[in-house]
Amino acid sequence: MDNDQNQGNHSSSELRTCKKRGFVWFVTRGLACVVLLAVGGAVVLYALLQSEPEHWKQYQVFLKRTTPEQRETIVADVMAKIESLVYQDLVSDEDFGENESEAYIGGLSSLLRRDGESRLVNPEDVLVDELKTIQLTVDEMNAIVASQLPKWMSDRGYEMPVEIVEPMIAMDGEQLVLAFSYDTEYISQVFSAYFDLSFQSDGMAALSLSDLDAGRVPMPISGMADWVASRGGDGETLARARELGEKIGELEYFEFKPVLELKHCRRLRVQSLKMVGDDKIEITARVQDHQTYKRMNETLAAAN
Repeated sequence: MDNDQNQGNHSSSELRTCKKRGFVWFVTRGLACVVLLAVGGAVVLYALLQSEPEHWKQYQVFLKRTTPEQRETIVADVMAKIESLVYQDLVSDEDFGENESEAYIGGLSSLLRRDGESRLVNPEDVLVDELKTIQLTVDEMNAIVASQLPKWMSDRGYEMPVEIVEPMIAMDGEQLVLAFSYDTEYISQVFSAYFDLSFQSDGMAALSLSDLDAGRVPMPISGMADWVASRGGDGETLARARELGEKIGELEYFEFKPVLELKHCRRLRVQSLKMVGDDKIEITARVQDHQTYKRMNETLAAAN
């Protein structure tokens, strides 16, 4: 009987030992899996952070295959294309000789065709209110951004942060995308801000920030400054990062007047943007003289 009891105790001891070993095995393997998942997740997160979105890759290709001088030429060609639409009603080549026509297109003389005859008038007094459509490639739009954005900001009292490098725009479906690289000695990260663009009944346009990505990783709009600050830096770098985060936060809803002012007091009032194909943006705009533009503003203000 004693032998049976000893055998029973021995079996119970072995069972407890096995259970203990099984528990230790389970915990050890479980912790190993957690560590592997954490490491794998960190690697995937890092890869996504460093992965450039497609619109940024295309923009880098454009920058590499063009020089600043070539981009300035692109901008000049775009402005000539826009002006040919804006001033289309002011000139007809059939009414004067080749040299006169060239002089008009180049210098916008005041020789004007009206009712089959040519007479001298002031182009600013010619009334116009017409819808026009123009298609620009994404590269053309970004050539304008690269050439004109710093001056546009400076004229309105804004300063481009030195940390923002190579800002660009793109269209993603119906959304407008603003992308840039944020570069300091501690971090180099591509950010993409996605905006809903709407044109309102009072003549204003509105941008509503809906999403913000770091590389290809979505992040809270309010969390950009803290994320940048977490990468490290001195006091001034961190302060500038928080200031930029605040400015981006202000863009969660932003209204502006979608109007381009041109020579001879003409206005180009943009009314819609849409993507056409893979690389073209179609812009529909109303061409107006300054008097018609003013009256329309007054009418819109009274209606709203």
